[in-house]
Amino acid sequence: MSALGVWLRGAVGFGVVAVFVAAWWLDARPATHPWAHLRRFTLLAQIASLLGAVWALRPGPGTLDDPSAFDAAIGHGTPVLLDIYSQDCGPCLLARPAVDALEQETRGRLRVLRVDTASPAAALVQARYGFRVTPTYVLVDAAGREVWRKRGGGPDRDAIVARLATLSAAPR
Repeated sequence: MSALGVWLRGAVGFGVVAVFVAAWWLDARPATHPWAHLRRFTLLAQIASLLGAVWALRPGPGTLDDPSAFDAAIGHGTPVLLDIYSQDCGPCLLARPAVDALEQETRGRLRVLRVDTASPAAALVQARYGFRVTPTYVLVDAAGREVWRKRGGGPDRDAIVARLATLSAAPR
């Protein structure tokens, strides 16, 4: 996620809290208060802010949240780099631009799947590839076998590209 995306998520979270605090403050005022007529809009503002938060906090492209989609994505002809991250992991957020750049560089030869540790798919990934640290990067070949792994820090671009070249050169 870009720095702008992180900022927007924080701003939306702050906005949701501000709307609920304002609604509580208005509801605590007597009916004769000069702003009492705004009470009718507080429910609409709360609903709008919650919908905005749901929209802003939705998973980004390439995020794997559905366990059934995991099996469809792994082992079907294209190597996959699993980016196992957590939303509250600082190194995960710092490494996101490097993963995005790697994805752009290897488009068509490598698919990048992001797996949030809080998603339902994380249990399936944990059972199959076993991770304990975020971020963890796992390179899976076209048959679904793990061929490379890195725990912590950012992705090792040179090692991934070199391993990807050996996978492309290997007979099928």
